[in-house]
Amino acid sequence: MTAGPGAEANAAAAALRRLHQTLGVIARTDPSRETTTDPAGPDSPDTAARYTRRNTLILSALALARQAGLDAGVGHDPDDPHPVVVYLELPGTGQVSWHLPTHPAPWDGHTTGEKYTRIAAFLHRSL
Repeated sequence: MTAGPGAEANAAAAALRRLHQTLGVIARTDPSRETTTDPAGPDSPDTAARYTRRNTLILSALALARQAGLDAGVGHDPDDPHPVVVYLELPGTGQVSWHLPTHPAPWDGHTTGEKYTRIAAFLHRSL
């Protein structure tokens, strides 16, 4: 049995509520919003940890926006030191975006088959 339109609408509404909460946390905690700098410097462990948390929340917001049926995705800004850009189109208010760092290592050449072999091996590991 598949879920009907009511279930899909409920799931989208739930995702929108979670997106609302997630964006609130991002807005309250994003270090880039601060006008004062960390006395330990912009590369302090505390600031780095806060950006890591923010970036994780941004990726969660991207997934939630898609689940809610909003236009959202990833773009590229080659002129920025953090060229990955996440875009969300918020209903009634417009577009918001954040720059994120790229992955630190280049693609290692794996195939689709190798990818799923690696995933299977990871899933069989004890955590």
